[in-house]
Amino acid sequence: MTSSPLDPTAKLAQAPRAASVQKLAAALAETFDRVLTVLCAFLVLFMCVSTFLGVIYRYVLERPLDWPEEVARFMLVWLSLLAAARALRHGNYIALEFLVARVPGRARTALRQAVNIGIVVFVLILAVQAVEYLDIVIPQRATATGISMMWPYLALSVSFFLIIIFAVIDFVDWICSLLTGVSLSPAVAAFEERLALLNPHLDEPDAVVSDLHDLKEK
Repeated sequence: MTSSPLDPTAKLAQAPRAASVQKLAAALAETFDRVLTVLCAFLVLFMCVSTFLGVIYRYVLERPLDWPEEVARFMLVWLSLLAAARALRHGNYIALEFLVARVPGRARTALRQAVNIGIVVFVLILAVQAVEYLDIVIPQRATATGISMMWPYLALSVSFFLIIIFAVIDFVDWICSLLTGVSLSPAVAAFEERLALLNPHLDEPDAVVSDLHDLKEK
């Protein structure tokens, strides 16, 4: 049986080395993504429990605790920054894409990667500053819990590291997709889907955008 020209499995077979690298990068990103999802879920849970305890002790038992509000605040910091990295992975950042929708297929994907490179450069600058700032806050102690302020500020460095990892993996996926004709990046799928909504008459993309989960099932 002859494979359809749009069959992503057939396209991957045309460039086996690029496909292997692409799948490896996608699997690595998926692993990071799952770990982030679990961590964010636990942070939300612990933040809710901490806030609930604070309310109960303050307004019901009338014996207010010092630490619940501070713990919830630190968890919110970690949650926000980890979610920011995951948002890049799935292409959920707010962007002005109505002009990009008028750019042809290959130029459009190249422009998107140029934006990613700009993000990496910017985040690298911030990451260096964040690591240097850790030396300043290590001796400082939180008011209620007494933990080192390094722990809440460490969220910056971790988030920036993950953002860079996801951006690099996305770039590798784009390079490989030039050979395989298939993108395994969920950010690319979300990007093309939004552009299709902005302009229903977009030219057909050069690469067939396929969801990673669908490919794994095949």
